[in-house]
Parts: sequence; structure tokens; C-alpha cells
Amino acid sequence: MLPSTDLALQEHQARIMRSCAAIVAVTFALDLCLFPYNASVLHIIPLLVCAKLNRRRWLVGFGLLLIFLTYLGYFAKVSIHGRKLSFYMPNRHLVALTLLVVSAILYLWQGVIHRLHDGRHVPFLRSFEPTIFEEIEQSIARLVILMLCVLMIVLVLLLDLVTPAEINFPILFAIPLVIGAWARSLKLLWTLVPILCLCTWIGFVWGPPASNLIKTIGVSNLDLIVNRTVANLVILAVATILHVAITQWNKSSALARSGEPDT
Repeated sequence: MLPSTDLALQEHQARIMRSCAAIVAVTFALDLCLFPYNASVLHIIPLLVCAKLNRRRWLVGFGLLLIFLTYLGYFAKVSIHGRKLSFYMPNRHLVALTLLVVSAILYLWQGVIHRLHDGRHVPFLRSFEPTIFEEIEQSIARLVILMLCVLMIVLVLLLDLVTPAEINFPILFAIPLVIGAWARSLKLLWTLVPILCLCTWIGFVWGPPASNLIKTIGVSNLDLIVNRTVANLVILAVATILHVAITQWNKSSALARSGEPDT
């Protein structure tokens, strides 16, 4: 018989996998049913949930599966509704890019965590107090992370300001949010959220209007507003998941330093 801890771990992983499967199924169904809306952006949620399994190969495979479903939903929607949504294909590319980059970030993130725990990447620092190393690592990392987040946000915003309104560049805002979570700072995480939500609408309001092509297939400005709202909701959902992950990570680090078991 397996130890009770192993059974509990397997049951926990099974619950995560069932949750991921359910979210993917609901997202794919919504993507097919809602003609003018790009619900595939919701695939970022099960990807983050899958990261809780702490299995890097599974994470990469699951990310590729979600990218496949993103494009499959597009072509299935065209087949079902009988209308070509060529102007929405760039948005699918943005979703796929987001899934790919977030998968890579999570893959690297988990690898760094494993190395920090056993100290293999810096053997000469093993003799130092863990708190000293963590303080140095966190201060440098947070500065680099903040710079990356700012650059990413500015780049996406500039692209959104020069492209037609139907191209939903704020889909990419999930990337700086995940990068920001690497700093393990809830303050930074929730500071980024309102900034990203505001930037979602800056490009829509002050950027170029939607092209005339969308009017010929019955897509209105209201539909584009809904797509932007979905992007905002995804930002909030991603931040909530990352909030839980950061809280658990900080708690585990504190318990490890104190020598207490992580319950």
C-alpha cells in the first residue's frame, strides 16, 4: 500500500487534472457557441492551474494542447457559422503566443525553484545563511522583473495604439502579469492589475477605429467591447490564481527557513 502522503498527493493531482479538463471543455464550448467573441483567451486559466502539478513536461505538453485547441476552435467556428473570420485570426495568434510564452515562463520558474531549494546552481553559496541569499536574490530579481514588466506593457500598448480596434493586443497582458509574479510580491501583482486593465481600454479608445470589414459580417463595436472586457476578466482571473500561488510559495519559504514542516 502507498503511504497516506502519497495517496493524498495523487488525489490532489487528480483534482487539479479534473479541474483543468473541465475548464478546457467549457472554454472550448463557449468558443464554438459565441460567434463574434474570442473565448479561447480563457485557456490561460487551466494552464496556470496545471502549473500546480509541478510537472514541467506535463506543463509544456498541456500548453501545446491548448494552442492546438485555440486554432481548432477558430476553424470549427468558421465551419459551424459559415462565415470567414479572417480578421480574428491575428487574435488567435496572440492567444497562441501568450500560451507559449506563459508555458515557457512557468517551465523556467519551476526549474529555478527546484535549483534554489537544493542550491546546485551556486554551490559556493551553500555555506551562507539562506536568508542572506534570498534577500540578495529577491532584490535583484524584483528590479529586473519590474523592468521587464514595464517594457512589455509599453510595447503592447504601443502596438495596440497603432492597430485597428478588432485586433485585441491586450490578450498579451497576461504575460507581464505572470512575469511580475516571479517577484513573489502581492503588492506588485495587484499594482499591475489596474494598470493593465486601464491599458486594455487606452488602445481601444485612442487607437485606430475598427476596419470597415467587420461591419460587413455583422460584428459591432459592442462585440469588440465584449472582447476587451473578456481580456480584463482574464487579467483578474490570472491575478487571483497567481495570488494564491505566491501566498503558498511565501508560506513554504517561511516554513523552510524556520525548519517547521509544511502542512
